[in-house]
Amino acid sequence: MPQPLPMSPQAFFGSGFFSWKAKLSLVGEPFRPAGNPDHEESLSEFVLRRLGREFLDYAINPFVAGVYAGAPEKLGMQQAFPKLHELEQRYGSLIGGQILGARERKNEGRVSKQRAPMFSFRQGLGTLPERFQELLGDSILLRTRALRISKDSGRWLVDAEQEGQRVIFSADHVIYSGTAHQLPEISIEEVATSELETFRTIYHPPVSSLSLAFPRNRVEHPLDGFGLLVPEAEKRKILGALFISTLFPRRMSRGSGSFDCFHRGNPSTGVRFASKGGIAGISSQGTEIHAGYKCRTGSCLSPFLGKSDSSIRSRLRKNQIEVGCT
Repeated sequence: MPQPLPMSPQAFFGSGFFSWKAKLSLVGEPFRPAGNPDHEESLSEFVLRRLGREFLDYAINPFVAGVYAGAPEKLGMQQAFPKLHELEQRYGSLIGGQILGARERKNEGRVSKQRAPMFSFRQGLGTLPERFQELLGDSILLRTRALRISKDSGRWLVDAEQEGQRVIFSADHVIYSGTAHQLPEISIEEVATSELETFRTIYHPPVSSLSLAFPRNRVEHPLDGFGLLVPEAEKRKILGALFISTLFPRRMSRGSGSFDCFHRGNPSTGVRFASKGGIAGISSQGTEIHAGYKCRTGSCLSPFLGKSDSSIRSRLRKNQIEVGCT
């Protein structure tokens, strides 16, 4: 079952979320020496050195998975979390840096980013590119693939393929915003192919997401938080879930709720629903997401399916099923 993360020193020491060994390790953090600023340390090495294995597995690992969908062992500390690195180098300690940094912000009248309001568009982030499309109109070219980039008289020439036809565009500037491993597919003048091949080695963690919507009165869990994160040590395929209807209530109609689940790996497009011991699981390519939110009847699954499926409903227990993620 999900456990609430302690959010204050008092809650931390009174909670059973971490062992006493981990708590004592945290107490000793201010007395540990700072690392070598010239050594390129991974996030995993940094946390093990300052906080210990339990904090890495049950605090940092799920947090990093929620932000980067990556592993602490593959993230550079200075690049991924530069402010934490700066705290250690400037104050010699994470805890000391938090205390002294908060004091400095208060004296300077600055507000901590942790207390800054969170906002989004009422209809989701898709509103932004849709508005760009309205403003830019026909200047946005779809189904067009860049093949070669060269220079001519101080301007950039982009050779491209558009619906089977070769086209050439001239521009003052060219910005590439695609994935790193696709960049070598474009020939760039005065740049050796061997130099571009390096970009293919950049790791892109595969992540799949599943958005679930349901009648709110069918779910007993209060959904009274930001969401949940799942440590990799728990051997689950799910990274976590966001309580979207709690974070952005205006996106949902009255009486409805939703949350987004994020999964490790790259499941196939086929999604199947299963029932085992009163648990309704949603599975893709053999990866099941079992329910952590109790639902009173099987009817709460109908919004997930998009249409009624009697063969699926017949396999669900009618007394109590669980819907969601663990």
